[in-house]
Amino acid sequence: MEHVNKNAVSRQKLRLSRILPRFETPKQARDRKARLVKDLKPGRRATRRAGRRLRKCRKETACGSPICPRCVRGLRKSFIPGATECIHQVCTTGGIPEDQIVAFSAIPTEEKYPNGDLHNADLRQINKRLQRRHQRAALPLVFAGVDISYNEDSEGRWEPHWQLQVYGICVAVDWQRSEYDWPACIRPTTRLPSR
Repeated sequence: MEHVNKNAVSRQKLRLSRILPRFETPKQARDRKARLVKDLKPGRRATRRAGRRLRKCRKETACGSPICPRCVRGLRKSFIPGATECIHQVCTTGGIPEDQIVAFSAIPTEEKYPNGDLHNADLRQINKRLQRRHQRAALPLVFAGVDISYNEDSEGRWEPHWQLQVYGICVAVDWQRSEYDWPACIRPTTRLPSR
């Protein structure tokens, strides 16, 4: 069994806010959950059931629903230390400079679903399509995940809908070099901060 250094773990927690200063706060997740519960209330029977499940979600009794902003925040937060360590280990082992770690986000416009139709999203197919895009772009190593968010316009210019967004990190890529053919849906936005 591996020994866990509690001081290292607490230092890792402190670094999280430095690595991702705009990571959503617990209050933001609670507010989004409350809004989602309200929006799911007038829906079909399954939609109302999902809303009731979200409403009952608490820290001590997490619902674990993939649409729960509170639970998803906790899951996303849990990935960060492990992914950061994995990326830095790959760089150290491979002699890859940290300026060749590029963070990106993309919004696949074809992955937009009206309220009540999110069940039609096929995450396996979406993953396959994303992998093909990364391969066509000749990206050496990509860590990516899909975020599902509920979007609405406060001025009512469009109907509320579910939108999938891809967040990822490319390792060992100089995105300014012309040999990488970045697809239009993937544009690097910022460099990953060092530890």
